[in-house]
Amino acid sequence: MGRLLQIRVTAFTYDASEVATTWPKLFTLAFPETSPSPSLSRNKGVLELVDSLFDQLRFEMMEPSLHTILESRVQRAKAVKTQLEEALANWQPQQANRHSDVLEEILDDLEKDLPRV
Repeated sequence: MGRLLQIRVTAFTYDASEVATTWPKLFTLAFPETSPSPSLSRNKGVLELVDSLFDQLRFEMMEPSLHTILESRVQRAKAVKTQLEEALANWQPQQANRHSDVLEEILDDLEKDLPRV
């Protein structure tokens, strides 16, 4: 890094509208229209989707039937998200990319298994 120029390795969702298109049921759960928290309505990317689902499960803000379907896999998604962020912090973009693929696969599977919400 230079004296003034800072180099960062980051991950962000380029087009957040694609999150709603790709995982509509998860998106609806993660970002309800009548949001109980302002933090749920800010950025609506992939990483924020995982955080929102994790928090809603943790604070028991979902129906028990959904909790059963989501709990273990959302915990896994949160763990993979953490690994992705750690890889980025350690300047390991290839490893972070592998984690992003795993994270998206987890979300794909969850979307398929969710009943209509």
